[in-house]
Amino acid sequence: MSDIRILLRNIKLMARTVFQHAQDDPAHLLVQGTRRLPRRITRGVEFALRKAPVLGLRALGAYCGGDTQRARDLSEIVLADSGRGFPHRLAAEVALEVGSVAVSPTSVPPATRARLLWKQGHMNESLKTIDAAGRSHRNTARRLHSEVATMDTSFLLEPPRESPATRYPSAGDGTPRTFHILTGSVPHTRSGYTMRTQRLLKALTESSVPVRAVTRLGYPATVGIPFGSDKQEVEGVAYQRILPACLAPDMAGRLQQQVEIMAHTATEFRATVLHCTTNYTNALMADALARGLGLPWVYEVRGILEETWAAGRGDAQAQEEARNSDRFLALRDQETRMMSRANHVITLSEVMKDQLVNRGITPQKITVVPNGVSEEYFRPRVPASDARRVQGLPAEGFWVGSVSSLVDYEGFDTLLRAAAAARREGEDVRVLLAGEGAARPALQRLAIELNMSSSVEFTGQVDAETARDLHECLDLFCVPRTDAEVCRAVTPLKPIEALAARTPTLMSDLPPLRELAEGAYGGSADRALVPADSVSPWTAAIVGASRTPWPEALLDAGREFARTRTWAGNAATIQDIYHEVMRP
Repeated sequence: MSDIRILLRNIKLMARTVFQHAQDDPAHLLVQGTRRLPRRITRGVEFALRKAPVLGLRALGAYCGGDTQRARDLSEIVLADSGRGFPHRLAAEVALEVGSVAVSPTSVPPATRARLLWKQGHMNESLKTIDAAGRSHRNTARRLHSEVATMDTSFLLEPPRESPATRYPSAGDGTPRTFHILTGSVPHTRSGYTMRTQRLLKALTESSVPVRAVTRLGYPATVGIPFGSDKQEVEGVAYQRILPACLAPDMAGRLQQQVEIMAHTATEFRATVLHCTTNYTNALMADALARGLGLPWVYEVRGILEETWAAGRGDAQAQEEARNSDRFLALRDQETRMMSRANHVITLSEVMKDQLVNRGITPQKITVVPNGVSEEYFRPRVPASDARRVQGLPAEGFWVGSVSSLVDYEGFDTLLRAAAAARREGEDVRVLLAGEGAARPALQRLAIELNMSSSVEFTGQVDAETARDLHECLDLFCVPRTDAEVCRAVTPLKPIEALAARTPTLMSDLPPLRELAEGAYGGSADRALVPADSVSPWTAAIVGASRTPWPEALLDAGREFARTRTWAGNAATIQDIYHEVMRP
């Protein structure tokens, strides 16, 4: 297929997706669409919306700019009026996004009311609400009912219709042929998950393991990226996109549609083992494909899905409500069920393994494959001031920060407040935050409020090579994760890279991060750990690090620990797992 035909097909797929959402609720589409605009465009949109004569549009402008309090205040003013119409619906959607405490289900339109209940985790009430909303919301109702159905622990996808059970032999030397089912991938999505995938698959490929990876149905066109061919190679890793002309109208239908398409790809590839990553939807497809092709499958559990969802619900009260909801329990039960159905489970840390064992998964069925580090991180380190000059940053100052997704539970608001407090104590502390995410507008606004805007650098999304260079720019790498349940279970990717780069690494004292610190620094681990969500201890630790350099021996110990966690080593462990599950 020519590049032009591919582009036109993808644009058509995007247009159909947008049209479908516009039919259901244009206000919801508008609010969600502003979150996906490029940063340079968002600033212009924000400025225009803030000057609009309609309060609903002004609320949307404040939301775009990260001013959640003003967005909340403006939307609540609109919702206090008993009127209806598009401005009211728009304000309701903004209020829903910013977690307004004043929004009650009775004050918003039916579709928004259903989404409010859904976001709170009350799935059954949400379904009742959307069902009662009438025929105009039948498409939304169908999608919600379908998603709920996929969470039911009696739900399974059908095996592919046209692929009889067939076990293909591995290569003559016993090498497995691995078929990977993913949600997204580089270069279109850059996150800890996609970078881990890329580096593991690259390491497997370099060890002569044949690899084929597929991303979710419609990706990346359905997330607003029209370019990219059906097959894409990134550093020797082959990714295949599944971009049909039409998508099934609901989640269960799309998952089944993808199973049918993947069956042909896996058969052509002559796969001998299937490997999927979080979450349960990928596991459902792997399970159906495994039954159809008679192959074993491995489930790589990279996070605790229900805890990640609850962590994004806003304040502590909303998170607690979410953790007691029917959605939380359904997600947890379905995730556990899919782990039990897999032939083997991979997870990231001993802390996570213990949690899975507590959920009833047999310990012998679980292997820890921790986040790893690429060889380029072990190159000789240059002085941080010199690295900053190369990147166009001021050489002076004591630079703290991270290379990470900018989301609320990463706790970078605590880091900014601690850096501002350190500056008030006379330390020339600067902050570098490399990465992108939903929290960026709010963090930029906080930097202004703290009179820190000239001392904080937001780079936006960076490629892997630049990320490595930015590690060297930091005098102190910081992981200020919040004390959310998800952060008490999941180990982030970036700290191990900071250790390999010999960058002093300061982390919140949470179980998976303590496991990492104790492995890296041994009896000196407490030096690298700070209470989560507490500005004063973070301030003291930053001031201490700026005045007293970390011992060279400690930095050497961190690098040596990182050498035990290379992607090549992880690939060897995964190959052992493949051989185990492939045994008759």
